[in-house]
Amino acid sequence: MRTDLGWSKTELYGAATCGMLLAGLAAYPVGAAIDRRHGRYLMAGASVVSGLLLAAWSQVTSIVAFYAVLAVLGCMQAATLYEPAFAVIARRVGPERVSRDRGKSELPRSAFG
Repeated sequence: MRTDLGWSKTELYGAATCGMLLAGLAAYPVGAAIDRRHGRYLMAGASVVSGLLLAAWSQVTSIVAFYAVLAVLGCMQAATLYEPAFAVIARRVGPERVSRDRGKSELPRSAFG
């Protein structure tokens, strides 16, 4: 992108940093939605929006549009990556199953630690 569009490294990394900052800010409302049992819908919707944004990214020719796409993609990261996925799974299967399954992994851990 740097070569094709003539943007500086600073501009490119600035957009990525903006996206990461917004991902951190969006984590709070995403967590609240997961706590209210809306995580599956949130993750599905954010996945669709992320796919559309990746397609839009391929068509970006201005730095303003690039920043806008990466900013919204950052918000979508808060709803689709590792942490929200495991929070949704834990909410879905319930604490009794998590503690029952956790007991199975205690033996190897206690044998070495």
